[in-house]
Amino acid sequence: LVMLATFGWGYRQYHEWRKDSEWKEKQVAVALDKNSALEKQVDSLKNLPDPEPQVITQIVAPPAVEDIIEKYKNDIYVLSVREVYLLKGTDKKQIMLTSHSGKQQPYQWSGTGFLLEDGRLVTARHCIQEWRFSDDLGGVLNQVAIADSDPDTEVIAVINATSRTGKTFQFKSTDFICNDSYDQRGKLEGPFEEDVPVYLKSASLFENTDERVLSTDWAYVRTPNRGKLKMDQTLSQSLRSGAELHVLGFPMQRNVGNADSNANPNYDKFNVASDGLERTGCFLYTKGGVPSANAGSPVLIQKGDEMVVVGIVSGWSGNHQNYNYGIPVSTIK
Repeated sequence: LVMLATFGWGYRQYHEWRKDSEWKEKQVAVALDKNSALEKQVDSLKNLPDPEPQVITQIVAPPAVEDIIEKYKNDIYVLSVREVYLLKGTDKKQIMLTSHSGKQQPYQWSGTGFLLEDGRLVTARHCIQEWRFSDDLGGVLNQVAIADSDPDTEVIAVINATSRTGKTFQFKSTDFICNDSYDQRGKLEGPFEEDVPVYLKSASLFENTDERVLSTDWAYVRTPNRGKLKMDQTLSQSLRSGAELHVLGFPMQRNVGNADSNANPNYDKFNVASDGLERTGCFLYTKGGVPSANAGSPVLIQKGDEMVVVGIVSGWSGNHQNYNYGIPVSTIK
């Protein structure tokens, strides 16, 4: 009996040991399978290409406007009309024009021009042909009207252009390329000899003038020099309201009639008033306190780290008293 009991106890112990041993063998097999899978994963990772090194992109602040415009200031010229005369008759006799016949004051004014990278000096047309755009010229219009009625008589303005570096050009108004295709001829009332009215060719002095004449307020002359400014004619037709515009130029009547030895241009900032172009062919932008300031100056817009010319400062808008007209450079042919 004792032997049977001893045998039973030993059998149970053996049975428990076998179960334990089989469990351990299964665990070892599972571990080996996991290890084999891990080794395969390690091998596959070893075969992967090395990752590209990460490049840390530095955020560079855009250049300040004052630094950008500095490189263009040498290409801004003060225009000074020294004299205006009639070239009359077949013998080309010069007759000096004065703004007031009684006081014999010289007929003079000033404006702004700018030099493009292709060598053209650009300005507003009224800065070289003021008599086509203003009826407040005393007796000068009488003489211009007579000249317009006489094929042997021509009006000539002598214009000096001076940069802040002292570089100077001299031109005649007849040297400039412009567009007078929308100009009109109208009757100018006396006083004339025998009080006979004569006809004056004018850009915008008469009623029912074609509105497109406003977009012809541009002129240019070719020079042997090259500037840094370049035009963006496409952008000039599609400016969006609120876009920031920059202007470098000189107030009207600055140093009238004389070369300017310190022609350092002034800076001003404006905004586009409405999308695209008006029916006049011009764009509108906000104006400062002086409507005639900076006439002929370039209207610039920032593109990255440079400025491009999109327009020319013209004059204030009669239909929109709070805005100026800008002549899009797309009109320049």
